[in-house]
Amino acid sequence: MPDDVASAPVHAVQRLREHLGIPAATLSSYGARDQTRTGHLVEVAKLLGWRPAGEVEFKELDQFLAARALEHDSPTLLFRLACDYLRSGRVIRPGPDWLSRRVAAAREVARAETYQRIEPVLNARTALRSELDGLLVVDPDLGSTRLHWLRTGLPDPHRRRSRPSWPSTRSSGASTPTPST
Repeated sequence: MPDDVASAPVHAVQRLREHLGIPAATLSSYGARDQTRTGHLVEVAKLLGWRPAGEVEFKELDQFLAARALEHDSPTLLFRLACDYLRSGRVIRPGPDWLSRRVAAAREVARAETYQRIEPVLNARTALRSELDGLLVVDPDLGSTRLHWLRTGLPDPHRRRSRPSWPSTRSSGASTPTPST
């Protein structure tokens, strides 16, 4: 039910009034007290098997998000996964601002966990660290970082932007991009 019952579609209000068997005047004053709407929301949620989130649910959600954030970096996807997780447990979703902050915290936990897992490997192989750092340096021939080049792949031949020509690796004359070392 909207905050202002008068703004609800007339047919919807009429159908609800008939279903509940109450006069129209009763619905027009519905929600005048905030506690009425809140109390009814709690009752309806309980009847449908939904429950408000408590400390246990928040902790479980944080653990779920941290695990998913190790797999995915997209905040939008993580937000959607969090909503699905809460829905599957029939837990009433907290506000989007609160949930967005939980997603951000999970991404930070995942970033720290990733660094903690990979740091010993990088320290043991300093050449690998230098090679990976090199992916972030702008290559003047490419006009971007090698990481960007690897992510975007071949240039679209229909684009008007000029791009560097790719070195040929085939004798047939076909060009295939290969990162130079």
